[in-house]
Amino acid sequence: MAILASETWKSHVVSQSSQMCGDLLFSKVTSSWLECALLCLVQVFCFMFEFSKLTKVCDVFMGIGSTNTIPAVLSVPRLVYKGYTNCERSGYTFVNDGNLCVNEIKGEFTWNDAKAKCETDQGRLLVLTTNAQIRGARKYMRSINKNYVFIGLTDEMKEGHWEWIDGTKLNMSMWSNTLLNNYDANYPAEPGNADCVILGLSSHFDIHCRARHPEWVICERPQLV
Repeated sequence: MAILASETWKSHVVSQSSQMCGDLLFSKVTSSWLECALLCLVQVFCFMFEFSKLTKVCDVFMGIGSTNTIPAVLSVPRLVYKGYTNCERSGYTFVNDGNLCVNEIKGEFTWNDAKAKCETDQGRLLVLTTNAQIRGARKYMRSINKNYVFIGLTDEMKEGHWEWIDGTKLNMSMWSNTLLNNYDANYPAEPGNADCVILGLSSHFDIHCRARHPEWVICERPQLV
């Protein structure tokens, strides 16, 4: 699995009164923190890596934790990049329900704006093809206090043929509370043009793709789970 240099990895500086703990897999001199990150990424049991800007030494660990003891060998603060999953390492949030890797981006978007924004962020709008994924999406929505978000479902290409943006056909048996009547009351002059879908905490409905309904867009990176 490749990682792009433009991705944002979570990081923090370890002070000299704090020590990161773990079972050391190996140490190796690397040219940058990114090369160190790639070494960690290809190790199945790597949960943390530590890169010294001073010595260029990359330490790859099996475990992660911290103590308030004075380190015996740490003479200068080191920049530590950590994450339990590839998703978290990229700056997104991992949701166990449905194995979703998600992130919210603030702004006022149309459906097409939201789709483009997610793709620019190396992700996509939510594609929810299992009940677990629907639960996970709503769980995440509750955690950020959002009642409605755009999802990657549309019939723009062919009226009445609902598809996810990855080409998967909509399974209506999982969406019993979905109102897909192709009508948006805010656009009475354009009947039959509600071609995009909003996910709510208890329901789902189609809206005009030019509507600017949510204040946030939730993107997912399925390639990181």
